[in-house]
Amino acid sequence: MKESFSQDRKIDELKPKMATLESLDHLDVTPDETVVTAKLDGEFTLLAYDRNGESYTLNKWGHHRSDFPALNQLVEKINQTQYKHVEFLCELYAFDTKPLKLPQFISLIKGEHQDLNKIHIAIWDLLSIDGKPITEPFDWKMQEIETWLKGCTHVAVVPHILPRTLQDVKDLWNNYVVEQGYEGLVIHNRNRTYKIKPTLEVDAVVIGLNKKTSYGKELDLFQQGQVTSIKLALMQPDRTFVELSDCASGITADLRTVLWKLMSFKVSEDHKTVHIKPVVVCTLQYTDTFPKRREALKFVEGEGYKSRGYVPFVSLRHPRLIRFRPDKTVNPQDLRLTQIPENRLPKPEPQRTSKTEHTEVKEMEKVSQIEAPRIVKPLITMNPNDRFEDLLQKLYVEGWRVNSDLKGNTIEEAVENQAKVFPCIEFQPVKLLDGRYIAFHRTSVEEWLKHQGEKTELLVLEPTPKPEPKTIKVKGEGADAYWQRNSTCVDYLKKLILTKMSEEELRKKTLGCHNIEGVTEEFMDDAWKKVEHPEWFGHSDYYIKPYLALCIALELGDQAYKFLNEGTAFPHKPPEEATEVTETPKIEQDLPCETEECDRCPDPCNDEERCGLGVRKSMTGKDEACLTCQVRDCEALNPTKTTQKQTTLF
Repeated sequence: MKESFSQDRKIDELKPKMATLESLDHLDVTPDETVVTAKLDGEFTLLAYDRNGESYTLNKWGHHRSDFPALNQLVEKINQTQYKHVEFLCELYAFDTKPLKLPQFISLIKGEHQDLNKIHIAIWDLLSIDGKPITEPFDWKMQEIETWLKGCTHVAVVPHILPRTLQDVKDLWNNYVVEQGYEGLVIHNRNRTYKIKPTLEVDAVVIGLNKKTSYGKELDLFQQGQVTSIKLALMQPDRTFVELSDCASGITADLRTVLWKLMSFKVSEDHKTVHIKPVVVCTLQYTDTFPKRREALKFVEGEGYKSRGYVPFVSLRHPRLIRFRPDKTVNPQDLRLTQIPENRLPKPEPQRTSKTEHTEVKEMEKVSQIEAPRIVKPLITMNPNDRFEDLLQKLYVEGWRVNSDLKGNTIEEAVENQAKVFPCIEFQPVKLLDGRYIAFHRTSVEEWLKHQGEKTELLVLEPTPKPEPKTIKVKGEGADAYWQRNSTCVDYLKKLILTKMSEEELRKKTLGCHNIEGVTEEFMDDAWKKVEHPEWFGHSDYYIKPYLALCIALELGDQAYKFLNEGTAFPHKPPEEATEVTETPKIEQDLPCETEECDRCPDPCNDEERCGLGVRKSMTGKDEACLTCQVRDCEALNPTKTTQKQTTLF
């Protein structure tokens, strides 16, 4: 799959405005006018087919995708028609024996468990053919598209009917929503569009009044004495509370001031929530759940809530406050966890013997003790006009993941909180609008080990035998000099680009340190092939590639290549040819530096031992060059110890 971001076209205005239908019994069916379609829990998407160009999908955040199995299947079919350009509205969704939920779709399309063969396309509108808008009736559009898609396994029109009676609609509901797990129905009735979803109810207790959203945005009305969001929980048999969900929907203007009276039950307060005594029970309506680790809390009179760790549970989708329950009390029966249907709970983990559990604990301890590098990227600071959802989407495309509950008051704390739960080597800190920090993570320690040719099952922490004599490879320059040189080159290329666009335009196009809007990976690779001395830039060429490619796109390629190929404006020294020295493991000292002015040398000579990639002994496992090392000659220099600890950053 090829991915990029584009803000050239907004598709929000293409999404129909839908009112909520409380019950099918409220529907007035008009034969030949009412159209009912099954609703999938996926991503609203524009699909553009172009016979002579690139066919792609585009979501409302500007996420541009092309070249994946379902889309390629559609392109192959339309290539057999006479049409050259077609635009559809569709839903991208995940399917595995039955339609899956949106969180599963997100995981399968861009998570570490990506499986593009499970991504399907459901088309529900035909916008244009060869530039001509299509104004034909809905059923004509669907029939026309179906003739193009015969034999497709991953692309289809949405299930739909033109009902004659209300019973036809109820039959469609039972078939697709109840039996097959579709999200609901969309009903086009004359000039109005409705949606209806299955709803469930749960009784929960209010344990907090929220001052901020889950993304850290201030709830302004809270400062005016109005509550617009509450935190709710259920209760386990041991009277421990388990967080269930936040809820803002259903809280009317009158109710906001009534809920403020609960401030008299305040027991504690943090940056996000005012915690109150568990005294008010209410009923929530919701459409579905998704798995989420939830905090277990013990309420102690006079002391407030005490954390008892986290448990696998759920969060509610589309929760809505519908009534208070003065007839209910705070007890394990009225607030039982089993109110959540079993088929809406996370799948239980298989039973394991104590031996298996002991083995897994030991394996986890081994992973946590590995001397893995920890790389923290430059801080991203959110501006008042920035939306966390937009940043989240962009970082997810680059492979970053995050638990939004794990924040910190400092960068160090935010990184540590994520690292404890997700053992990774890369972290991207973000300063949120409330002044706190959160750290995205990617590249797990296990992935890193696999990249090094290691296998976790072989990581037995036993004393390493004295190494045998081996061949030592000597190179002349440290990896830190590569980075110094690359930073110099990127600074120059940016200045070059700024002769053609403003800093603001460049900032908007830059999606990450190696991802620029409109610059594909293939284009970057082709541009890099013309660099005469790629060895000057070590293993960090990916940092320069996008800016070089952007220079070429702006017709600045000649100047860019001249700077990179001549190297007169920055210190350069290609690594020397590897020389083989067979002896006991002892790393040779740096070869003499060829730079005449030592005080200007970005990597001055010193007496510290280095590995074959030029990384100093003290930087073993911490330098980014180590991520791509296949030689592993540092193992002889730093034999594994029996009491290893994960490298700390701060």
